[in-house]
Amino acid sequence: MNQYFKDAVTSEYMFNQDFFGKIDMFPTIFGKCAHLFLENVSGVMANSFDVIGILIVIRIAHKSYEALKERGIACLYTHYEQLLSALWPRFDLVAHLHADSLRSADADRLGSEELRPHYITRRVAELSAALLSLNEGFNHPRVTKAVATIHAKHESLLLNLARKHRTPNGRLVFLINNYDHVLSVCDGRNIDASQLQAVKQAMDNRVGAFVDLELDKYYKRLIAFVKETAPAVSAAAEPESLRVDQGVVDSLVKEFSSSWKEVIENINKDVLAFFSNFLTGSHILQQTLTQLVLHYTRFEEIVRKCFRASTFKEFVPTARVTYQIKKSSMCFS
Repeated sequence: MNQYFKDAVTSEYMFNQDFFGKIDMFPTIFGKCAHLFLENVSGVMANSFDVIGILIVIRIAHKSYEALKERGIACLYTHYEQLLSALWPRFDLVAHLHADSLRSADADRLGSEELRPHYITRRVAELSAALLSLNEGFNHPRVTKAVATIHAKHESLLLNLARKHRTPNGRLVFLINNYDHVLSVCDGRNIDASQLQAVKQAMDNRVGAFVDLELDKYYKRLIAFVKETAPAVSAAAEPESLRVDQGVVDSLVKEFSSSWKEVIENINKDVLAFFSNFLTGSHILQQTLTQLVLHYTRFEEIVRKCFRASTFKEFVPTARVTYQIKKSSMCFS
Protein backbone atom coordinates (compact mmCIF):
# COMPACT_ATOMS: atom_id res chain seq x y z
CA MET A 1 0.00 0.00 0.00
CA ASN A 2 2.85 2.35 0.84
CA GLN A 3 4.48 1.83 -2.55
CA TYR A 4 1.24 2.43 -4.48
CA PHE A 5 0.48 5.52 -2.42
CA LYS A 6 3.98 6.92 -2.85
CA ASP A 7 4.02 6.30 -6.62
CA ALA A 8 0.53 7.73 -7.14
CA VAL A 9 1.35 10.91 -5.21
CA THR A 10 4.67 11.29 -7.03
CA SER A 11 3.00 10.98 -10.45
CA GLU A 12 0.22 13.38 -9.54
CA TYR A 13 2.63 15.85 -7.95
CA MET A 14 4.80 15.99 -11.07
CA PHE A 15 1.70 16.44 -13.26
CA ASN A 16 0.42 19.27 -11.05
CA GLN A 17 3.83 20.96 -11.07
CA ASP A 18 3.80 20.95 -14.87
CA PHE A 19 0.24 22.21 -15.28
CA PHE A 20 -0.51 24.25 -12.14
CA GLY A 21 2.93 25.48 -11.15
CA LYS A 22 3.51 26.07 -7.44
CA ILE A 23 -0.13 25.63 -6.40
CA ASP A 24 -0.26 22.88 -3.75
CA MET A 25 -2.98 20.45 -4.83
CA PHE A 26 -1.95 17.66 -2.46
CA PRO A 27 -4.44 18.41 0.38
CA THR A 28 -7.32 18.55 -2.11
CA ILE A 29 -6.45 15.38 -4.01
CA PHE A 30 -4.76 13.13 -1.42
CA GLY A 31 -5.54 14.74 1.95
CA LYS A 32 -8.22 12.21 2.96
CA CYS A 33 -6.19 9.28 1.56
CA ALA A 34 -3.09 10.34 3.52
CA HIS A 35 -5.14 10.78 6.69
CA LEU A 36 -6.67 7.29 6.27
CA PHE A 37 -3.21 5.83 5.60
CA LEU A 38 -1.80 7.33 8.80
CA GLU A 39 -4.87 6.34 10.79
CA ASN A 40 -4.69 2.69 9.66
CA VAL A 41 -0.97 2.31 10.24
CA SER A 42 -1.17 4.01 13.64
CA GLY A 43 -4.10 1.80 14.61
CA VAL A 44 -2.29 -1.40 13.73
CA MET A 45 0.95 -0.32 15.41
CA ALA A 46 -0.87 0.75 18.58
CA ASN A 47 -1.93 -2.86 19.12
CA SER A 48 1.27 -4.51 17.93
CA PHE A 49 3.84 -6.06 20.24
CA ASP A 50 6.06 -7.22 17.37
CA VAL A 51 9.16 -5.07 17.87
CA ILE A 52 10.83 -6.52 14.78
CA GLY A 53 7.75 -5.83 12.64
CA ILE A 54 7.55 -2.27 13.95
CA LEU A 55 11.20 -1.67 13.08
CA ILE A 56 10.63 -3.08 9.59
CA VAL A 57 7.79 -0.57 9.07
CA ILE A 58 10.07 2.19 10.39
CA ARG A 59 12.78 1.20 7.91
CA ILE A 60 10.26 1.19 5.03
CA ALA A 61 8.90 4.59 6.05
CA HIS A 62 12.42 6.02 6.40
CA LYS A 63 13.48 4.61 3.02
CA SER A 64 10.37 6.11 1.42
CA TYR A 65 11.08 9.46 3.06
CA GLU A 66 14.68 9.46 1.79
CA ALA A 67 13.55 8.47 -1.74
CA LEU A 68 11.00 11.28 -1.81
CA LYS A 69 13.63 13.80 -0.69
CA GLU A 70 15.83 12.67 -3.58
CA ARG A 71 12.91 13.12 -6.01
CA GLY A 72 11.98 16.43 -4.44
CA ILE A 73 8.37 15.42 -3.70
CA ALA A 74 7.96 17.95 -0.92
CA CYS A 75 4.22 17.39 -0.43
CA LEU A 76 4.87 14.04 1.30
CA TYR A 77 7.61 15.16 3.69
CA THR A 78 5.18 16.00 6.47
CA HIS A 79 3.21 12.79 5.90
CA TYR A 80 6.24 10.54 6.50
CA GLU A 81 7.53 12.67 9.35
CA GLN A 82 4.18 12.19 11.09
CA LEU A 83 4.28 8.47 10.35
CA LEU A 84 7.76 8.10 11.86
CA SER A 85 6.74 10.19 14.85
CA ALA A 86 3.94 7.70 15.50
CA LEU A 87 6.11 4.61 15.02
CA TRP A 88 9.19 5.40 17.12
CA PRO A 89 7.39 5.74 20.48
CA ARG A 90 5.71 2.37 19.92
CA PHE A 91 9.06 0.78 19.11
CA ASP A 92 10.56 2.23 22.29
CA LEU A 93 7.64 0.97 24.37
CA VAL A 94 7.68 -2.59 23.02
CA ALA A 95 11.49 -2.81 23.28
CA HIS A 96 11.17 -1.62 26.89
CA LEU A 97 8.59 -4.35 27.54
CA HIS A 98 11.05 -6.98 26.27
CA ALA A 99 13.77 -5.63 28.55
CA ASP A 100 11.37 -5.38 31.49
CA SER A 101 10.27 -8.99 31.04
CA LEU A 102 13.91 -10.02 31.50
CA ARG A 103 14.25 -7.80 34.55
CA SER A 104 11.17 -9.24 36.25
CA ALA A 105 11.81 -12.89 35.31
CA ASP A 106 12.05 -15.32 38.24
CA ALA A 107 15.24 -17.36 37.81
CA ASP A 108 13.87 -20.13 40.05
CA ARG A 109 11.07 -20.83 37.57
CA LEU A 110 13.14 -20.83 34.39
CA GLY A 111 14.31 -24.40 33.99
CA SER A 112 16.91 -26.85 35.23
CA GLU A 113 20.60 -26.44 35.95
CA GLU A 114 22.28 -26.98 32.59
CA LEU A 115 25.57 -25.69 31.27
CA ARG A 116 24.21 -25.24 27.75
CA PRO A 117 22.71 -21.93 26.57
CA HIS A 118 19.39 -21.25 28.29
CA TYR A 119 16.26 -21.06 26.14
CA ILE A 120 15.84 -17.40 27.18
CA THR A 121 19.33 -16.74 25.80
CA ARG A 122 18.35 -18.33 22.49
CA ARG A 123 15.39 -15.96 22.23
CA VAL A 124 17.47 -12.93 23.20
CA ALA A 125 20.11 -13.89 20.63
CA GLU A 126 17.59 -14.15 17.80
CA LEU A 127 15.88 -10.89 18.80
CA SER A 128 19.22 -9.05 19.07
CA ALA A 129 20.41 -10.39 15.72
CA ALA A 130 17.16 -9.36 14.00
CA LEU A 131 17.16 -5.83 15.43
CA LEU A 132 20.86 -5.26 14.73
CA SER A 133 20.49 -6.64 11.18
CA LEU A 134 17.68 -4.19 10.51
CA ASN A 135 19.83 -1.42 11.95
CA GLU A 136 22.72 -2.14 9.56
CA GLY A 137 23.26 0.91 7.36
CA PHE A 138 20.64 2.75 9.45
CA ASN A 139 22.62 3.02 12.69
CA HIS A 140 19.81 4.62 14.60
CA PRO A 141 20.72 5.30 18.26
CA ARG A 142 17.26 4.26 19.48
CA VAL A 143 17.75 0.76 18.11
CA THR A 144 21.28 0.56 19.52
CA LYS A 145 20.05 1.73 22.91
CA ALA A 146 17.16 -0.77 22.89
CA VAL A 147 19.46 -3.71 22.16
CA ALA A 148 21.99 -2.56 24.78
CA THR A 149 19.22 -2.37 27.39
CA ILE A 150 17.97 -5.85 26.50
CA HIS A 151 21.52 -7.21 26.81
CA ALA A 152 22.01 -5.51 30.18
CA LYS A 153 18.79 -7.00 31.58
CA HIS A 154 19.66 -10.36 30.05
CA GLU A 155 23.04 -10.35 31.77
CA SER A 156 21.40 -9.64 35.13
CA LEU A 157 19.08 -12.59 34.58
CA LEU A 158 22.02 -14.82 33.57
CA LEU A 159 23.84 -13.95 36.79
CA ASN A 160 20.76 -15.00 38.77
CA LEU A 161 20.47 -18.22 36.77
CA ALA A 162 24.18 -18.93 37.25
CA ARG A 163 23.70 -18.93 41.02
CA LYS A 164 21.70 -22.13 40.65
CA HIS A 165 24.96 -23.92 39.81
CA ARG A 166 26.70 -25.13 42.92
CA THR A 167 30.33 -24.69 41.87
CA PRO A 168 32.20 -21.56 40.71
CA ASN A 169 33.37 -23.56 37.71
CA GLY A 170 29.81 -24.46 36.73
CA ARG A 171 28.68 -20.85 37.05
CA LEU A 172 31.48 -19.61 34.80
CA VAL A 173 30.91 -22.28 32.16
CA PHE A 174 27.18 -21.52 32.11
CA LEU A 175 27.82 -17.80 31.62
CA ILE A 176 30.44 -18.35 28.93
CA ASN A 177 28.18 -20.68 26.95
CA ASN A 178 25.32 -18.19 27.10
CA TYR A 179 27.40 -15.17 26.12
CA ASP A 180 28.97 -17.19 23.35
CA HIS A 181 25.58 -18.18 21.94
CA VAL A 182 24.51 -14.54 21.61
CA LEU A 183 27.80 -13.67 19.90
CA SER A 184 27.66 -16.71 17.59
CA VAL A 185 24.10 -16.02 16.41
CA CYS A 186 24.92 -12.36 15.72
CA ASP A 187 28.17 -13.31 14.00
CA GLY A 188 26.20 -15.68 11.76
CA ARG A 189 24.14 -12.67 10.62
CA ASN A 190 27.32 -10.66 9.92
CA ILE A 191 26.56 -8.16 12.69
CA ASP A 192 29.32 -5.61 13.29
CA ALA A 193 31.27 -6.78 16.35
CA SER A 194 31.36 -3.22 17.71
CA GLN A 195 27.62 -3.53 18.39
CA LEU A 196 28.30 -6.34 20.88
CA GLN A 197 31.25 -5.00 22.85
CA ALA A 198 29.49 -5.33 26.21
CA VAL A 199 28.66 -9.00 25.63
CA LYS A 200 32.16 -9.72 24.30
CA GLN A 201 33.77 -8.02 27.30
CA ALA A 202 31.58 -9.94 29.74
CA MET A 203 32.53 -13.21 28.05
CA ASP A 204 36.25 -12.38 28.00
CA ASN A 205 36.14 -11.62 31.73
CA ARG A 206 34.51 -14.97 32.49
CA VAL A 207 36.94 -16.85 30.23
CA GLY A 208 39.85 -15.28 32.11
CA ALA A 209 38.28 -16.30 35.43
CA PHE A 210 37.67 -19.83 34.13
CA VAL A 211 41.30 -20.18 33.02
CA ASP A 212 42.54 -19.10 36.45
CA LEU A 213 40.12 -21.43 38.22
CA GLU A 214 41.00 -24.38 35.99
CA LEU A 215 44.74 -23.97 36.60
CA ASP A 216 44.25 -23.36 40.35
CA LYS A 217 42.49 -26.72 40.49
CA TYR A 218 45.77 -28.45 39.59
CA TYR A 219 48.63 -26.10 40.43
CA LYS A 220 47.37 -23.63 43.01
CA ARG A 221 50.56 -23.90 45.13
CA LEU A 222 52.89 -23.43 42.15
CA ILE A 223 50.97 -20.40 40.82
CA ALA A 224 50.84 -18.78 44.26
CA PHE A 225 54.59 -19.37 44.70
CA VAL A 226 55.35 -17.79 41.31
CA LYS A 227 53.17 -14.74 41.99
CA GLU A 228 54.81 -14.23 45.36
CA THR A 229 58.43 -14.91 44.40
CA ALA A 230 58.83 -13.77 40.76
CA PRO A 231 58.73 -9.97 41.42
CA ALA A 232 61.48 -10.20 44.04
CA VAL A 233 63.64 -12.44 41.83
CA SER A 234 63.25 -10.10 38.83
CA ALA A 235 64.18 -7.05 40.91
CA ALA A 236 67.15 -8.63 42.70
CA ALA A 237 70.67 -7.93 41.40
CA GLU A 238 71.83 -11.28 42.80
CA PRO A 239 68.86 -13.69 42.91
CA GLU A 240 71.06 -16.39 44.48
CA SER A 241 71.18 -14.30 47.64
CA LEU A 242 67.43 -14.44 48.09
CA ARG A 243 66.12 -16.82 50.70
CA VAL A 244 63.99 -19.03 48.47
CA ASP A 245 63.02 -22.20 50.31
CA GLN A 246 64.67 -25.08 48.44
CA GLY A 247 62.34 -27.57 50.10
CA VAL A 248 59.27 -25.76 48.76
CA VAL A 249 60.76 -25.58 45.27
CA ASP A 250 61.66 -29.27 45.41
CA SER A 251 58.11 -30.25 46.38
CA LEU A 252 56.68 -28.10 43.55
CA VAL A 253 59.07 -29.64 41.03
CA LYS A 254 58.06 -33.15 42.12
CA GLU A 255 54.37 -32.29 42.09
CA PHE A 256 54.57 -30.89 38.56
CA SER A 257 56.81 -33.63 37.13
CA SER A 258 54.51 -36.37 38.40
CA SER A 259 51.28 -34.87 37.07
CA TRP A 260 51.78 -32.45 34.17
CA LYS A 261 50.95 -34.83 31.32
CA GLU A 262 47.82 -36.05 33.07
CA VAL A 263 46.81 -32.46 33.85
CA ILE A 264 47.08 -31.44 30.19
CA GLU A 265 44.84 -34.37 29.25
CA ASN A 266 42.37 -33.48 31.99
CA ILE A 267 42.18 -29.88 30.80
CA ASN A 268 41.50 -31.15 27.28
CA LYS A 269 38.68 -33.35 28.57
CA ASP A 270 37.20 -30.58 30.71
CA VAL A 271 37.05 -28.15 27.82
CA LEU A 272 35.54 -30.76 25.50
CA ALA A 273 32.86 -31.54 28.06
CA PHE A 274 32.07 -27.98 29.16
CA PHE A 275 31.78 -25.93 25.98
CA SER A 276 29.19 -26.66 23.31
CA ASN A 277 30.79 -24.40 20.70
CA PHE A 278 33.83 -26.14 19.20
CA LEU A 279 35.59 -22.91 18.16
CA THR A 280 35.06 -21.33 21.56
CA GLY A 281 36.28 -24.49 23.29
CA SER A 282 39.38 -24.50 21.11
CA HIS A 283 40.11 -20.86 21.98
CA ILE A 284 39.63 -21.44 25.72
CA LEU A 285 41.79 -24.57 25.64
CA GLN A 286 44.58 -22.65 23.91
CA GLN A 287 44.27 -19.79 26.40
CA THR A 288 44.35 -22.17 29.38
CA LEU A 289 47.37 -24.11 28.19
CA THR A 290 49.17 -20.91 27.19
CA GLN A 291 48.63 -19.54 30.68
CA LEU A 292 49.95 -22.78 32.14
CA VAL A 293 53.12 -22.43 30.08
CA LEU A 294 53.53 -18.80 31.16
CA HIS A 295 53.25 -19.72 34.85
CA TYR A 296 55.69 -22.60 34.43
CA THR A 297 58.13 -20.46 32.43
CA ARG A 298 58.25 -17.96 35.29
CA PHE A 299 58.73 -20.86 37.72
CA GLU A 300 61.64 -22.14 35.62
CA GLU A 301 63.23 -18.67 35.66
CA ILE A 302 63.05 -18.63 39.45
CA VAL A 303 64.64 -22.06 39.65
CA ARG A 304 67.47 -21.20 37.25
CA LYS A 305 68.24 -17.86 38.86
CA CYS A 306 68.13 -19.03 42.46
CA PHE A 307 69.45 -22.59 42.06
CA ARG A 308 71.00 -24.82 39.51
CA ALA A 309 68.38 -26.73 37.56
CA SER A 310 70.46 -29.88 38.11
CA THR A 311 69.75 -29.49 41.83
CA PHE A 312 66.29 -30.88 41.14
CA LYS A 313 66.57 -34.24 39.39
CA GLU A 314 62.89 -34.37 38.40
CA PHE A 315 62.79 -30.87 36.91
CA VAL A 316 60.85 -30.71 33.61
CA PRO A 317 62.11 -28.13 31.06
CA THR A 318 59.53 -25.71 29.66
CA ALA A 319 60.34 -26.77 26.09
CA ARG A 320 59.19 -30.29 26.89
CA VAL A 321 55.91 -29.01 28.32
CA THR A 322 55.33 -26.82 25.27
CA TYR A 323 55.95 -29.73 22.92
CA GLN A 324 53.47 -31.93 24.77
CA ILE A 325 50.84 -29.17 24.72
CA LYS A 326 51.20 -28.74 20.95
CA LYS A 327 50.96 -32.49 20.48
CA SER A 328 47.93 -32.76 22.73
CA SER A 329 46.15 -29.77 21.19
CA MET A 330 46.31 -31.20 17.68
CA CYS A 331 43.29 -33.38 18.38
CA PHE A 332 41.26 -30.26 19.18
CA SER A 333 42.36 -28.13 16.22
